[in-house]
Amino acid sequence: MDFLAVEENLRESFRLLAIGRERGDVFELPGLAISSLGARFQMFNAAFLTAPAALGELERRLAAARDHFQSRGLPWAFWACENWLDQMARRRLSATCAALNLRLSSEMPGMVAVTLNPPTRVAPTLEYRRVLSAREMADFRGIGSVCFRVPTDWFQEVFDDGLPEVRPDFRCWVGYLN
Repeated sequence: MDFLAVEENLRESFRLLAIGRERGDVFELPGLAISSLGARFQMFNAAFLTAPAALGELERRLAAARDHFQSRGLPWAFWACENWLDQMARRRLSATCAALNLRLSSEMPGMVAVTLNPPTRVAPTLEYRRVLSAREMADFRGIGSVCFRVPTDWFQEVFDDGLPEVRPDFRCWVGYLN
C-alpha cells in the first residue's frame, strides 16, 4: 500500500486544525508545508515534507522551518515520513537535526495494512460516537492526554469544545465500553 494516503491525511488534519485560528498559520514552500496552531504543545506547530528530499534539500527545508518558528517564538515539531527521504538523508536524519539544534524525539510507524488477520478473540462491543458534545470532547482530550503523556490543558488548547462547530471537516471519534 502506498504511504501517500496516510501521509496526506496527517498533513490535512493539521491543516484543518490550524486554518483560521488567531495564532495559526498554514502555508507551503517548495517541498515543505507548515501547519501551526500557535499552540504551547510543539507537536501542533508542525512542519512536514511534501516531496522527496536528498540530504542537502532536507537541510534547507529544516532550516526554513526552524527560521519560521523561531521568528514566531514557537516550539515546533518536524514530521518526516521516511519515504520522502533518500537513503543518505534517512541515515543522517538525527545528525542533520542536531546540526540545526533540533533533536529526533520519536519515530512512529505509519498505520497502513493491506489486510488484517482474523481476530483471535472476541473483542468487547464498543459504541463509537462522533465527538459533538462538550462531554465527548472532554473524553477525547483525556484519551489524548494519556496516550501522548501531556497535560490535558494542552489538548484543551487544540481540541476545544467549539471544535465540532468551528471545524466540521475535522472529525474526532471516541469509543465507549458499557
